[in-house]
Amino acid sequence: MQEKPVGLTAAVIIMGLPGVIYGSYLLAYRNKIYPGVKVGQVELGNRSITEARGLIEGKLEGQNPVGLRLQWQEQTWELDLAVMDLKYDADKTAREALKIGRDNKLDQWRAWFEGVSVPVEWQINEEVLVGAVATVAAQIDKPMIKPEIKLNEKELEVLRGENGWEVEKDKLMQKIYQRLDEGEPAVIDVSVREIVSTIGEAEIQATVERANKLVGDQLVLEAPENSHVLKSGELISFLDFEGGIDEIKVASYAATVAKTVDRPPQNAAFRFESGKVREFKPGKEGLKLNQTETILQMAAAIDQLQEEGVDNQKIGLMVTKTPPAVKTDQVNSFGIKELLGRGVSTFRGSILPRVHNVNLSAQRISGTLVAPGEVFSFNSVVGEVADVTGYQQAYVIRSGRTVLDDGGGVCQTSTTLFRAVMEAGLPIIERRAHSYRVGYYEQNAKPGLDATVFSPTTDFKFVNDTPAHILVQTIVNALARTLTVEIYGTSDGRKGEVVNHQVWDQAPPPPDLYQDDPSIPAGQVKQVDWSAWGAKVKFDYRVKRGGETIYEKTFYQVYQPWQAMYLRGVAQN
Repeated sequence: MQEKPVGLTAAVIIMGLPGVIYGSYLLAYRNKIYPGVKVGQVELGNRSITEARGLIEGKLEGQNPVGLRLQWQEQTWELDLAVMDLKYDADKTAREALKIGRDNKLDQWRAWFEGVSVPVEWQINEEVLVGAVATVAAQIDKPMIKPEIKLNEKELEVLRGENGWEVEKDKLMQKIYQRLDEGEPAVIDVSVREIVSTIGEAEIQATVERANKLVGDQLVLEAPENSHVLKSGELISFLDFEGGIDEIKVASYAATVAKTVDRPPQNAAFRFESGKVREFKPGKEGLKLNQTETILQMAAAIDQLQEEGVDNQKIGLMVTKTPPAVKTDQVNSFGIKELLGRGVSTFRGSILPRVHNVNLSAQRISGTLVAPGEVFSFNSVVGEVADVTGYQQAYVIRSGRTVLDDGGGVCQTSTTLFRAVMEAGLPIIERRAHSYRVGYYEQNAKPGLDATVFSPTTDFKFVNDTPAHILVQTIVNALARTLTVEIYGTSDGRKGEVVNHQVWDQAPPPPDLYQDDPSIPAGQVKQVDWSAWGAKVKFDYRVKRGGETIYEKTFYQVYQPWQAMYLRGVAQN
């Protein structure tokens, strides 16, 4: 046999040696983690899964859950990771460490020369964590304040606005995840970005020029049963800085208007017992404002108001009407079909006994049917006003003074009925004004539109000269301090109105009067009467039908100036 050259054999041995060494290396680390693999600062190389798991558990002992603190400027927030159900898995982490370099051989060398960090395996209640981050963000975020143009009286003021800032939640969540991967306590800086307005000086000045064209203008939005008046300041607030309108603000306003317009259809109800209507609901159409069309109408009107010579605009709002399934005339045989007139008064500032009396007297007249040709007497319908009939003591005008007596506030009801009767166009037989001007009756009306009652000498009366019965209905809102009186019946086309209203010879109240009162302890002062200006008032009550005046009456009243009166205590203890 021919022998191989010694040099060739040596070469083969030398060339095969690295493979033998590498194979021995792989065999040695068959169940061990390769050198250079670590979790955080804990080296796991040369360890079995069991040993690595022990090291990882030791690292996490006392840190499960690990403490994380968020920091921004001088503020810090501790994340309660226990509440978020944070749990670490040491066994799974060790197994992941063992995989390094087995699927990708290059990772063996990378671990050896550079080191490879394995994240700790964990799980957490994501929803609670996101909620905690949102809570922190809410304490940091500051919205950008856009420039704004305001009207102060007749002068425009430009508010330049301010930049804002907000937490970059996605970046913050990534930082939290990274720290959880390391499994060690950490302070995390919250990522915050500045929000800068893009509105420049040129846009501001152009908008100021547009705003100047709206000074002194107004826009009226008319709905079927109410209207909204927008003055200059509100119109200017709708301008944006891009040459148009702020659609969000206009849409918000349209939604507010819709709340006053929208309502479902109301079916009629009518129940007549013992000579009185015990239940009444008129049939009402359902109303629905077209908000999209309202926004477009408002935008067009604001554009027109900026044109030269245009100071006022009126919009008829687009409202969809839905008839009720049951109409008013279908539930009664008295001819109660429709609203003829409505009177409204407010009584803000009334003491509780007065509110009680307003409500009680309103209940007494509500549901009253007045036959054709019949005269309505307020005193007869209301009956005796006394404590035995449920009334409480409140201030009334009596014998030239304001005093506490039973039934104070009943005149609020007679006054409101007077206003409803005039709108319905019914003939007034008897009406008398108060001796002096009462503030309650001028809260929402001109001076003079009041009617006092005091049985048996002073009454308020009107006659039903329509072809059908009429129904008196009242609505009291004690919280808002409003009283509404409605009159229903069959319309013959008439409509009442107050015209030629005049106020003259206004006179200031006399000086305050103080009287000694031995029933009040010395040093105490009690006000028992309030001052009021005197005046002479005149107005015409006119009823028209088809352009013809069918009834007319002129009312005159002289209100005396009234002095405030105080009782000064002189009783000695």
